[in-house]
Amino acid sequence: MNQYDLFVEADGASKGNGKGPSAVGFVIYSKNGDEMNIICEGKKFLAPYGVTNNVSEYKALILALQQLIILNTTLSIEIRMDSNLVVNQVNNKWKINEAHLKPLAESARNLMKQLKDVRLIWIPRELNTFADKLANIAIDEYHKN
Repeated sequence: MNQYDLFVEADGASKGNGKGPSAVGFVIYSKNGDEMNIICEGKKFLAPYGVTNNVSEYKALILALQQLIILNTTLSIEIRMDSNLVVNQVNNKWKINEAHLKPLAESARNLMKQLKDVRLIWIPRELNTFADKLANIAIDEYHKN
């Protein structure tokens, strides 16, 4: 039985890994017995170009953490991402070799410290489809304007 009360899925999208548009998406669920209910979801367009996949993934995590802090929750939280790099760097399992990712990892860690009980885990991409869909909707909305 899972001990967590809230579950978050976060994902970043960067078309062409920095050569095209980028955005992020997240969804926050609560658990009620065996049922998962959406508490909130969010998406944000980042830039028309210049943002890599890794930066997009970090920004998705940061946006989700900021929303959790706004919700002022004291519940236990499991954050799920399909980025091995972000999960392992934020959890201090992998070294951060790219200097521009260090402040993003530090920001994520500092935000996590503001929450009572939070853990960040990796999930396969096929289990992170809703957050991915939100990020891609943000990109599509940008192109419509």
